[in-house]
Amino acid sequence: MKRIERDIFELLGRGEELVLATILESHGSTPRSMGAQMVVRPDGEILGTIGGGRVEAEAIKAAGELREKAGAILLDYSLAGSAGADMDLICGGRLSVLIESLAATGPALASYQAMAEALDTGRRVFSVALLPETNPSGPLKRFVLGEDGSIAGDLAAATPVAVRIASAWTKNRPADIISLDGGRYFVEPVCGRGTVYIFGAGHVGLELARLASQVEFRTVVLDDRDEFATRDRFPMAEEVIVSAGFAEALQALPIRADSYLVIVTRGHSHDRTVLEQALRTSAGYIGMIGSRRKRAEIYKALMQEGFSRESLDRVHCPIGVEIGAQTPAEISVSIVAELIKARSEVEDSRPQT
Repeated sequence: MKRIERDIFELLGRGEELVLATILESHGSTPRSMGAQMVVRPDGEILGTIGGGRVEAEAIKAAGELREKAGAILLDYSLAGSAGADMDLICGGRLSVLIESLAATGPALASYQAMAEALDTGRRVFSVALLPETNPSGPLKRFVLGEDGSIAGDLAAATPVAVRIASAWTKNRPADIISLDGGRYFVEPVCGRGTVYIFGAGHVGLELARLASQVEFRTVVLDDRDEFATRDRFPMAEEVIVSAGFAEALQALPIRADSYLVIVTRGHSHDRTVLEQALRTSAGYIGMIGSRRKRAEIYKALMQEGFSRESLDRVHCPIGVEIGAQTPAEISVSIVAELIKARSEVEDSRPQT
C-alpha cells in the first residue's frame, strides 16, 4: 500500500488540484485519531479515510465547495449526545478537521516531493502547516523540515521558525500542534513505519513481500540467487538485493530499531548464518522460520559460540502467529500479523502529548 504522501505527490505532479482533509484534534472516542487524512480528487474519488460515516461525507461535500476557492476551512464535530445521534455516530468524542486545497504547483508540490523522497530513502522529516485563524482565501503555508536541517516547500514561512520547531519537537511524539510567535503549526513526522528485511526470495519470501508492502512496511528482499531475487519477481519491494552469499548479508544494511529481520532462506545453514549476524544488530524484531527442533539445534550451536540465552530470547522462532498455516500465503499472513503486533507495541509505547 502506498503512503498517502506518495499518492499526493504523484497526483500533484500530474497537475491535479486536490483537497486534503486532516484530523487536527481528537478527544475521547472517535473513528480516527489526530493525523488521519483523506484526499478528494477533482472527479470525487477519495484516497484514505478520516473515519467514514457522516463526518467523512460532510468533509467530502466541503471539499467540493472549497475546490474553486483555493483556501482552507476548519470543521468541528461533536460525536456525543444528540449531535452524535444526528450524525449516526455514538462514539462520544469530538474532533476538528482541516479541509485545505493543494495546488499542483508551488510549495505544496515541493513539500510532498520532499516527503515522498524521505519515505523512499527511510529518512525522517516533519511536515508543517501554519494553521489559519480564519478561513484563508489562499493555500495554507506548508513546508517540510528534515532532521538534517533541510527545508522544502514555503521557504518564506519556514525560515523564521524552522529551527525553533525542530528544537521543540520530540522525536517520538505523534502529530501535534505547536504554538510559536502567535501562530499555530500542525506538525507531524513523516517516516516509514518500519523496514522489513526478507532474507530469502523463495515462495514464502515472495508472499511475505506482497503482504508486508500492503500494510505500509518498507520491504527489502535479499538472496544469493539472481534468478529469484529480481525486480520482475518483486515489483512491490523498495529494494531487491543479490548478495554474493549470506555470510555478509547484513554488512552494508542500515539496521535500526525500526528494522524487522525475517529469516526465510532455503536452508538451515543459511538461516543460522543470517541469524548469527542479526543478533549483533539493534533490530527491533528478529524472526526465523522453522520448527522447534530446528530452533533447538541452531540455538545450541550459537550458544557454544558465545551467544547468551538472553540474546536468543529476542528471536521469534517458530516465526509468526499460530494459525495452523501451511501454504506460503498462509505462512506470510501469520508472519505479517506478528510484525504488525510488534510494530503496534512500539508505536503505542511512544510518549503521547
